Amino acid sequence: MNLWDNVLNATDEAFVSEMLEEERAAEERRADAANEHRTEENPGRRLKKWLIPAAACLILGVLIWGVSGGLFRRTPVNTWEQWNAYLHPTKEPEAMLAEEYRARIAEGPYASWLPVAVCAENRVGEKIGDTVVKAAWTYVGLDGTVLREPEEEKIETLRAEVYSLRNISPETAVCLKYLDRGDALTLTHYYTFLDPAAAFAGPAEFFGALDAAETMSLFYSENVTAAAVETAGEKDVSYTRYFVGEDLAAALRERILALTGEAVQADEQTLYAACGKRALCSLKFSIGLSGRLQILESGYLSFFPDNLHGEGSQTFRISRSVASDLIRLIEDRGTLDVPDDSGTVIATTGTDIATPE
Repeated sequence: MNLWDNVLNATDEAFVSEMLEEERAAEERRADAANEHRTEENPGRRLKKWLIPAAACLILGVLIWGVSGGLFRRTPVNTWEQWNAYLHPTKEPEAMLAEEYRARIAEGPYASWLPVAVCAENRVGEKIGDTVVKAAWTYVGLDGTVLREPEEEKIETLRAEVYSLRNISPETAVCLKYLDRGDALTLTHYYTFLDPAAAFAGPAEFFGALDAAETMSLFYSENVTAAAVETAGEKDVSYTRYFVGEDLAAALRERILALTGEAVQADEQTLYAACGKRALCSLKFSIGLSGRLQILESGYLSFFPDNLHGEGSQTFRISRSVASDLIRLIEDRGTLDVPDDSGTVIATTGTDIATPE
């Protein structure tokens, strides 16, 4: 007799309810057993049992990482690697050799000093002595390293007078007027010599020693009125050129001369490791010195003379906020150089260009 026969023959309602409940529980056990059997035969179903929760955890972890700066980071992690590849590109072997005219003071307290360029005559002070200069054409590498010393018979020996420079200490720079004509030197001009080992405590002392308030201009000439901002990306460094008008040049000059900070001896990796951007512009002093000024977003200011054969550079630590403000000043108020598809250059203000967030 089956369940339904018992139900039909039963007269006790409580007994009927109990038998129906037992049968329902038995049906549920049989259904669970059948489902478990199908899962064991299909590995994909077993995989879904833990894959869906694991995927949810992974997505949550990625979102947390992104919000904390990992996924949506603006500054690349490998900043130094990008700058290193950009600053030191592979050079062609045939482009490594050059011939350069070099002069050295042969004796006296200025024997280690190096010439920079012709000095403006109105900066010349009093005569302070006489000296002898050795000069010759010399084979050098593009980094300024002497590759071959000149032959003795090709070295010129030139007499010269030593003069001070107005408002500049003779411990920093002097100028020479030659009494003997050299192969690349005249008898009419004054040539500045500068101590390449001179050390300064900060930007104010450096610019003060060169009487920069009177002698410094931001660009070499009216034809070179540009600055550049370079940005380290995820794969390379991008270069943006800005034309600088008279008002912006004056504002930059004023801020640069007012900079405070301290001298540092830092290698490139230290300077660029946390640097997302750098700005470049040129400086020229009427005493003949010229060079490149770089402002690093990491909080450093560096000056590299053009004509001291790789020597005489100065690096100062300034605040990150001041460095960023100087770079932003160039970007916001400079006139951006934008080439169109035809190759024609279109100039527009930096604020006209939409920057992706």
